[in-house]
Amino acid sequence: MISVLRVVRRVTPTLVLVGVMVLPLLSSGAASLSLMTAEAATSPSFIQANAAKSTSGTALSATFPSANAAGNTIVVFVVWSNTGSVAVSDTSRNTYQPATSPTAWRGGGWRAQVWYANQIQSSGSTTVTATFATPLSGSGLLYIHEYSGVDQLNPLDGTTSASG
Repeated sequence: MISVLRVVRRVTPTLVLVGVMVLPLLSSGAASLSLMTAEAATSPSFIQANAAKSTSGTALSATFPSANAAGNTIVVFVVWSNTGSVAVSDTSRNTYQPATSPTAWRGGGWRAQVWYANQIQSSGSTTVTATFATPLSGSGLLYIHEYSGVDQLNPLDGTTSASG
């Protein structure tokens, strides 16, 4: 039998003590205790945003109004009017991960998807581009947001999407 106890205690405003006690109840009576410390989580803060719209073409770009800060997170939301795929890139060479798979809506002819780039590189005011595999047949929308204070190791807690 194993007994596990997890204790979280705020030691200072910036330090949290996390204790995990694992007690294997062996005939020898052995037990082990492991403690680790972690910086307290900071609340994410909105920094800036921009948007762009197009009614044709295979690419859509938006530029942040101010320089981006290294280490922040960029969140990108794209809506497009076809069933093709979309890739996201930027002028600072950040790597974008899909936060969701494409969500079909409006009779299946439109898609929406979210991407993010964590621990971004800073090279001035970044331009983000959505590249459409199939040319737009109605319109495309690109929304870009920058946040600070997002967890650097696990920036995405969970996702859900739906249409209807």
